[in-house]
Amino acid sequence: MENTSSKTKVYNVIIMDRSGSMWDIQKSVIQGYNEVLGGIKADAKTFAETQEHFMTLVLFDSTAIENVYWNEDPNVSVIVTIITDGLENSSSEYSLKAVQALIKHLKAEGWSFAYMGTDHDVDGVTVSLSITNVVKFEKTEAETKAVYEKERCARKRYNDKMALFDMAVPCASAEERKRYRTKISAEYYDESNEISPTLKNGVLCSTYPIFPISGWRKE
Repeated sequence: MENTSSKTKVYNVIIMDRSGSMWDIQKSVIQGYNEVLGGIKADAKTFAETQEHFMTLVLFDSTAIENVYWNEDPNVSVIVTIITDGLENSSSEYSLKAVQALIKHLKAEGWSFAYMGTDHDVDGVTVSLSITNVVKFEKTEAETKAVYEKERCARKRYNDKMALFDMAVPCASAEERKRYRTKISAEYYDESNEISPTLKNGVLCSTYPIFPISGWRKE
């Protein structure tokens, strides 16, 4: 069996809409982002034995995702969250069909995609993008804060589950790791799968099932 016992690299990618229409909730967006970032830092400390975390903020015009895409290391997990109040339709480089095809391909490779949307046809957009982890919110400070808290908790759940897998099955093959990442990515916002892994006599214990092994400037 392939040995993939080194630390899992977790790429935390947030794609944020900084268009003028988002200015009304700028304060809450920045506060929410900082809280998510704080959660990522906390997870990096909690899971230092098995995970190495990286953070990227994309403001719609970055190539950061493309740079990560070509990394074929089986010990890589990627969590992508899009926050926007509308569908970006001015791109001259990517068509909607091309973006959908890319997302489908990356999901099959175990990437997690989530979409937090307000003030537009969120259901229509996410269906067209093949994104199933979706949260809709009203463009108010209170709901913006709440949706970022939901995102922080979702990332914590994901990292809990990945840590559980790494500790329980340290020599899993690349394919087994990909299958597990695909499973936990599909239930990203599912709070019914909350876990609290604990150590008892040096053994990791949890009720969560594991796969059988076979601030911006206004412009």
